[in-house]
Amino acid sequence: MRLGLRAARSCRGPLLRRWSSSATPALAGQSGTELFDVVAAPPAGADFVEGASLTGATITREAAHAGGAWHRSVQVWLADPSASAVLLQLRSAHKDTHPNLWDVSVAGHVDAGERPAATAARECAEELGLAGLRLRHLGTAVSTTRGRVPGAAAPWLCNELQEVYVGHIDQARELTLEAAEVAAVCWLPADALGAALLRGDPAFVPRTAAYWARVQPQLFVPP
Repeated sequence: MRLGLRAARSCRGPLLRRWSSSATPALAGQSGTELFDVVAAPPAGADFVEGASLTGATITREAAHAGGAWHRSVQVWLADPSASAVLLQLRSAHKDTHPNLWDVSVAGHVDAGERPAATAARECAEELGLAGLRLRHLGTAVSTTRGRVPGAAAPWLCNELQEVYVGHIDQARELTLEAAEVAAVCWLPADALGAALLRGDPAFVPRTAAYWARVQPQLFVPP
């Protein structure tokens, strides 16, 4: 369900601009039967690795998040260098991991058989209505998060190798949100975002210090 934009509730920090979906989504925007490629577990203690190694097996989204199988996702950071600001999305209340938290500009799982670069482009178009963006690959991050969605029968465990990208857009650019996935977006100064992540602000999807140390210096470098 594609929707227009209106003012949104604030993310933490000196907000520059904010938008939210203008209606309540009718769909959950995800399916437990989606298929992902299973990848080899990274070395213990690694923060970044040199790409993912496919095992040849596939797994459903539901099973991956129930049992912690390693799989791939993309993370796309969209920045406006002229304002030293980063676009954030508020994850939908319907998400099966980290609902109602502020997150990277665009995120999504890599479907079985799909190339991560294609996933990044697809998710930018689906979640924000942005097509044809020039994106630069920053590396493959290791991520383990866990939690319990209210009302869920069991907690989830998400083990991901995240292909991280950065791209640039002007914060005046109009966006079209996919309401089933994204409840709102906002522009936040990069230093305010970094401070929130490093202090573990519970309003944001958690990121490690090593992750932010890799991403932050690259946010405003031309793709």
